[in-house]
Amino acid sequence: MPRLSSLLREPLFHFAVVGAVLFCADRPWSPPDVQLPAAAPAPRTIRLGPETQRELAENFRHRQGREPSPEELGRARERWLEDEVLYREGVALGLASDDVLIKNRVVEKMRFVLSNAAPVRQPTDDELRAFWQERRADYDRPKRYDFEHVAVSGATAGEQRANAERLARQLGAGLAGESLGPAHRLFEGRSAENVSAIFGPAVEAQLAALPTGGWHVVAGDPSRPSPSRDATQPASAATASAATASALELHLFRVSAVENATPPGFDALRPELSADWQRRERQLATQRRLKQLRESYGVQEGGA
Repeated sequence: MPRLSSLLREPLFHFAVVGAVLFCADRPWSPPDVQLPAAAPAPRTIRLGPETQRELAENFRHRQGREPSPEELGRARERWLEDEVLYREGVALGLASDDVLIKNRVVEKMRFVLSNAAPVRQPTDDELRAFWQERRADYDRPKRYDFEHVAVSGATAGEQRANAERLARQLGAGLAGESLGPAHRLFEGRSAENVSAIFGPAVEAQLAALPTGGWHVVAGDPSRPSPSRDATQPASAATASAATASALELHLFRVSAVENATPPGFDALRPELSADWQRRERQLATQRRLKQLRESYGVQEGGA
């Protein structure tokens, strides 16, 4: 005890005790001497699974039309990892907040997730037939034409008629229509509606009556502007006279094939009907799921 009492009276001992207290009080605020592992490593982990790697290879094949080499696939993998890192860092910095493009992209992906949340079953024949009857006109095949067309030039009706007859004789004798340059056009698989939109209903009606295989002179539809003229030209005295001349316009047509409008049967339409029915059901299911999500949110309108 005498030694302890004498030690307590020593100034050096007092200094050591005060120093130790100050050191311990300061220790929690000092940087650690040992590098500790990250507290939450999971968010810093990027998973590059087999499905993603297959998608990278498929994207390369879609763009390049061939299989990627190991080096090319490696570069695609590194680019994907870089993009993933940049995306996560950008989200952490708040760069995605209030960004319309990012918001629209997320909304688009969420709609895709909703539409694929549940598989759609195969329809029964009765369901397909009812679906077909509701939309019969959508599946009817319209009349279609394969034909060649030659525009005939001429300032007057007489000049146009002479040019048309001369070209018809030359084409009938073996002149290739392609040799006439822009005046010649080939049309394949054009519906009657499309022909009427281009040349007018009167011309389409004449095409329907033409025999196949030969060149024929067809009078233009006076209610339609010439398809060879520029419809963007401003109205003027010159274009007014051109519009008058369009009533005199003649065409040369050679019809090579006509597919009459015949509604296909149920068996022929079954695959198409089934795909459309499933698409309709998927859309309805998506709307139901979206409505359920919408009803789970409250809406507060007005100021803050």
